[in-house]
Amino acid sequence: MIEIAYKITLHEPLCVGTGRGIPWLVDSTTCRDHENMPIIPGSTIKGRLRAASRALAARMGWVMCARGCPNTAAAPCHLCAAFGSAAFPCGLRFSPARAASLYYEMKKLADREGWPLPDRLVSTRTGIRKAKTRGVVAHGALFNTECVDPRVELNGTITGEIFGLEHRPAHEVVRPLVLVLGGLQLIRYIGGDKARGFGACDVIVTHAAVEGASLRMEDVLASLEGP
Repeated sequence: MIEIAYKITLHEPLCVGTGRGIPWLVDSTTCRDHENMPIIPGSTIKGRLRAASRALAARMGWVMCARGCPNTAAAPCHLCAAFGSAAFPCGLRFSPARAASLYYEMKKLADREGWPLPDRLVSTRTGIRKAKTRGVVAHGALFNTECVDPRVELNGTITGEIFGLEHRPAHEVVRPLVLVLGGLQLIRYIGGDKARGFGACDVIVTHAAVEGASLRMEDVLASLEGP
């Protein structure tokens, strides 16, 4: 069993769009959970992490498949071992990254006592779109985007198994796990509208364990130095 906890520190507002808006108010809303609190879906984390892990593998000179290992492969590459492919299912579960528990406690208290709770976790940004052919503002292109305030810290977890790592002792760090841990700390942007100043962040691993035994970063670095 692999357990990884991490925190996301935002440097710019975060926009993980839902593809829906609120008429006359917001053109694009950000993802929220059942308590109306902003989140980053686990699928978004997984996709961004897979891209960062592929970049790390390229830096290390590790050969990865191009578009997912096929069912004709005897075993998946390191990337597909961690994130899965059509032929090799992913054994890791990516939880949504949520705001700190303090925000949820404040909301429960406000709901119970009937106090108003200003929605300071999200704000709205107004932007424009340019007409590409003329390089000027397009007609009717003023729009509002809902985004998470950069002061909000989000926390998430990754748990489960990696193909080929089941029941191995913690000191036997293998490359798929290295890609996950190293890839997390390579993430610099999450969400959309990067060019408009959204989504810059840092991701820090706060806990990593294999079969209940804490994983030392020294072991990870040693694995990177191996053949």
